[in-house]
Amino acid sequence: MEPHMTARERVLFENCLGRAGSYMEFGAGGSTLLADRLVKGPVYCVESDPAWIDKMRALASSTDYERRFIFADIGPTGRWGRPLKPQGEVDYGNYHEHIWNEIGRSFDLYLIDGRFRVACFCQALLRAGPDARLMVHDYRSRPHYHALETVAVAVSEVEDLTVFQRRTDASDERLRALIGDYGNVVD
Repeated sequence: MEPHMTARERVLFENCLGRAGSYMEFGAGGSTLLADRLVKGPVYCVESDPAWIDKMRALASSTDYERRFIFADIGPTGRWGRPLKPQGEVDYGNYHEHIWNEIGRSFDLYLIDGRFRVACFCQALLRAGPDARLMVHDYRSRPHYHALETVAVAVSEVEDLTVFQRRTDASDERLRALIGDYGNVVD
């Protein structure tokens, strides 16, 4: 299974993975398996489909490094982990907020490529160290993600994969406001 990225995006992604001592992603798939092979340190993945987590666990290599798959219960999901029930019937915060109680650490590199991308990005940025890099896939093609530029600066970009670092003037209050605005935005 390969990441759903273009060849050029994959070069950037692999370059970032090769320099990471720890990695976390939202949305499991080919990117997870590539991180499993390239990151010489902890790899964590948040996913909303328990059957998909089981498949990823089976495909992941045996390694001396920590590998954790975290189930974010947002109710039944369809294709690509999309929730089938509306907010109110399930807590979408389980995906981008409550999972941090189980994680309890920060990472060098993050990939935001699942559901609730703006909220996930901001939640990760609240917990990330000052040198952390956060990648967002499908960034340029989805204008509603561009609100992230109020809290982060793009440091590298290839096609639809953008790598960010926190802006020095980005306040935690601004991050929380974006989480409030985008916490229920599935895509």
